[in-house]
Amino acid sequence: MKKFIMMVATAMMVCSLSAQEAKEGPQRGHGRGPEQFDKAEMVQKQTDWMVKRYKLSDKQAQQVKELNEKYADKFNLGGMRPGGNRQGGPGERGPRMDGGQRPDRQQLTPEQREAMRAEMQKIRAQREEDRAAYNAALKEILSKKQFSSYETDQEALREKMMQNRGQRPMGRGNWGD
Repeated sequence: MKKFIMMVATAMMVCSLSAQEAKEGPQRGHGRGPEQFDKAEMVQKQTDWMVKRYKLSDKQAQQVKELNEKYADKFNLGGMRPGGNRQGGPGERGPRMDGGQRPDRQQLTPEQREAMRAEMQKIRAQREEDRAAYNAALKEILSKKQFSSYETDQEALREKMMQNRGQRPMGRGNWGD
């Protein structure tokens, strides 16, 4: 059990290095085209998009850029999503970044599955907490109208992602039970 938890923790740390991998050569990303961007470039692109989309003032643009820089690592801007599709085909997962083999979910013990679920729930909770903090800070920067447009865009994005998620062979929470 301890080995499994250490393996998950190690894999997560290795995943955080994905932005560095992007500098070594082009790879397929999730909807980002054939190459990855570095973090600074993605922060700038995100900021530029928000400036254009929500008609931000220069002061707002600078504040949003600083906020995006602060949360870039938490939202993994510029890197691949941990555990993402590195080979190309729908539902195909590439080799683990640490070179090890992925555990076959059907061969995991119930204790290992439960530990994996607990770890994923912890990660999701942290992600939601980070997103809420980002949104609270953004709400202080944007006008009510701008923030309302941002919320509408985020909801549309969530709906689109949920539609796409339904088309995947292995959805979230499907552990092969």
